[in-house]
Amino acid sequence: MKKKVLLLAMVLVLMLLTPGVLLALPPIPTHVRITEPDPSLPKELTAFLGKWEATGRQPGSMAIIVEKINEEKATLYISDSTSWNRREANVSKEQGKYKIWFHAQRGINEMSLKEDGSLTLSYGGNYPSSLPFKRIP
Repeated sequence: MKKKVLLLAMVLVLMLLTPGVLLALPPIPTHVRITEPDPSLPKELTAFLGKWEATGRQPGSMAIIVEKINEEKATLYISDSTSWNRREANVSKEQGKYKIWFHAQRGINEMSLKEDGSLTLSYGGNYPSSLPFKRIP
């Protein structure tokens, strides 16, 4: 009996120490293709293109793909670790910086790039917050 309890405790400790094993992003839909941007677009805008994974939560719990972008619109795919959802978003430039924004359940969500190349998703509603993302291959 002691061996079973000890084994169970070890398994639980390993699960807590390796949370990335517990969650994984669903497979990216085969039709999603990150498009080459118009060469006339500013680098600050095309830097949004690509795959991003949340770093402020358990690994694999949330990701964003910016599939297409121009100076007015962006096409996004967002995963909450269970499925991918397509969103059409708006692009704007405020105080010299680009942002992507869209309406969601909790209000307006905004994506912006930081100086270090990471992405931040800010969301509103009754409890405004933000979530950092890093680029993934």
